[in-house]
Amino acid sequence: DGKAFDDFFGFFSDFPTVESLSERKLNVVTIKPKGKAPTLTSAVREITKKWATNTLYNLVLPPQTNQCSSVSVWRNAYWKHQKFERPACHSIVIHVRPHIHSSVYRELSPNFFVVILRQVLEVVQGKTCLTLLTAATQRFDTNVLKKAFPSIEIRLNDTAPEVFRRCTQADLLITSKSGFDHTAAMFGKWDQVRLAVKMWVDACDGTWVTVSEKRKAFNKARFKTVWDYFHPAGR
Repeated sequence: DGKAFDDFFGFFSDFPTVESLSERKLNVVTIKPKGKAPTLTSAVREITKKWATNTLYNLVLPPQTNQCSSVSVWRNAYWKHQKFERPACHSIVIHVRPHIHSSVYRELSPNFFVVILRQVLEVVQGKTCLTLLTAATQRFDTNVLKKAFPSIEIRLNDTAPEVFRRCTQADLLITSKSGFDHTAAMFGKWDQVRLAVKMWVDACDGTWVTVSEKRKAFNKARFKTVWDYFHPAGR
């Protein structure tokens, strides 16, 4: 609801909350879009078919819902209340998903990020500031990255809103298999480039470059094209 947006994202959405709407004694209609991975566009079509006045539509979406069609709305609302930061370096942020019981298949090894980051640094020219954001200290050996990249800043104790903010401010965000960092990529600043491990969230626009978990690689030529467009040498 609105309070959650205010607390977590740092802004109040200006939309009426579920609580305030329920107080108006509206008719309630639950909509469950068809398909395993419905889009918001298809959900809106379902509502349009059943549209009626004085009705609250309760839209039930599975976790795999493609949210890309609503990115511009939330990104604009978020950045109205954020201070844009321009560091004196190319900020590269890696977010590592914490271990959650029964979700081992979504864990990525420290070596995976070392290999990806080495490929990135072959393309990115100029001074870089590397940051690793994670709470996955039990099963993720941060020393592997520290040994490979001694200058990397490892942050283990940031709050969730602070981690989210740092992800959205990055020039380059390297994700794990996490809905959290994929959402942060959607909210990221206008010139952010996203290296995203494929999950249920599709690449929302041309600034997303998909990373192959199996091959530990990405299309380097495409990444260079996107990176050089938003962050040309000498800027």
